[in-house]
Amino acid sequence: MGYTLEQGSYYLRSGSTIRLMTDQVTIAFSHKPPPEGVGWTLHKHGRLESVQAWWQEYQQAAGPLFGEILLITFPLHFDVDRINAIIEHPSKLAELLEEADEVATLLGDD
Repeated sequence: MGYTLEQGSYYLRSGSTIRLMTDQVTIAFSHKPPPEGVGWTLHKHGRLESVQAWWQEYQQAAGPLFGEILLITFPLHFDVDRINAIIEHPSKLAELLEEADEVATLLGDD
């Protein structure tokens, strides 16, 4: 199961069943570096509204159990293979953040 980009939207399928259609994918992560944590942990992905609702419930129920939660929203036409890779291997998020940091430095946004 993974996202595909079709007809201008992201689709999440399970077999032939469409589970989600959206124009952007939001992913909730937490990060606790070793030795006290396990690195990047994926908590939820899907529509922005759904992930934000989960995050608000998490904040009320669990507090900082997993550490700070990072929400990242991928806009339409972001490389769907990278989104799927990040969901499958949350440590790949670090690569994306490093690239974004390098771009910001090149643009003078640091």
